[in-house]
Amino acid sequence: MNFALVIAAAVVAQAPPAAEPAPAPSPAPATDDVDAGAADEAPVATLTPDQQALAAHTLSYGDHLFLDGDWYRSISEYRRYLYLVRGTGQDAERAAMAIGEALLRGEQWDAAGRQLDGIAQRAGRLELRQQALFGAGRAYLLDQRPELAKPRFRLLVEDGGTEAKLKSEAVWLLAWGHFDAGELTEARAYFQRLVDERDAHAEQAKGVLAALDGYAKLESKDPLLAGALSLIPGLGHVYLGQWGIALTSATWNGLFIFAAVSAWLAGDWGVATVLTLMEVGWYAGGVFGAVAGAYRYNRDAVRNWRDEALASWGQSRELPGLHAVEGALPGTIVRFAF
Repeated sequence: MNFALVIAAAVVAQAPPAAEPAPAPSPAPATDDVDAGAADEAPVATLTPDQQALAAHTLSYGDHLFLDGDWYRSISEYRRYLYLVRGTGQDAERAAMAIGEALLRGEQWDAAGRQLDGIAQRAGRLELRQQALFGAGRAYLLDQRPELAKPRFRLLVEDGGTEAKLKSEAVWLLAWGHFDAGELTEARAYFQRLVDERDAHAEQAKGVLAALDGYAKLESKDPLLAGALSLIPGLGHVYLGQWGIALTSATWNGLFIFAAVSAWLAGDWGVATVLTLMEVGWYAGGVFGAVAGAYRYNRDAVRNWRDEALASWGQSRELPGLHAVEGALPGTIVRFAF
């Protein structure tokens, strides 16, 4: 099975920070002049026994580095393997997928997404295409780019040929994609679907639905009301529960007003003008501070609610543990999904 184009799909990954023990490779597109035709139609490269032994050793060493957590060096070995076999053979697909998984586990989300997208676009088998799409979607979800993750999961959800377990995982992560995008109505629909179908994620989905119910009950503050109340210095901050700021605002406004009035009555025009300008600035700052405080209060309430929902029900959004499935080879779908 010709998988040469997968080598070209190995995208340029950003180098890791200097603190990393080994620099990230730059998987630039390969320059091999192998036929770019359909994978099922191209012949398998003929290798000598020595070449086969070298390729097998390279793949085995790449797996060893991968399972030892040395992502970046393992990528180099997988790319070397793909070069040695000219992108052909039964393990070429897995090696290309393993590059994507290594980038994922090395938190090179964008590079992983592009690598796996390249595999999906050039895959000759539907199963491989679906696996690569799922991996790319997971990469973009972890990269906090739900706008890129959702279309990939949706393709799997709407494809009648998607294997049941993979479709279940795609629905679960598609729901979270809408959640991350703030599209809570759509997220609720997919979580409810998991509950109705008694899916493996049904109990978790019930928990998320309960959290979504709690979202509607979040206490919020009206910025306009906070600003209006601040026309009386400090009262807007009292509305926000900021008692210390309210006391400070009322005290300093009172002092500035008293000092400015005294200066005007005493005919000290220069001092009176300066004090009046200072009071106007302080007063306006108190009003705008209360308005900003209301927006900040609402933002923090939503953020805390979201963080609590993720901490309680979003653990399975993460990539499965490195050794979660004993004996699972790098680059296999079980390592991406289950």
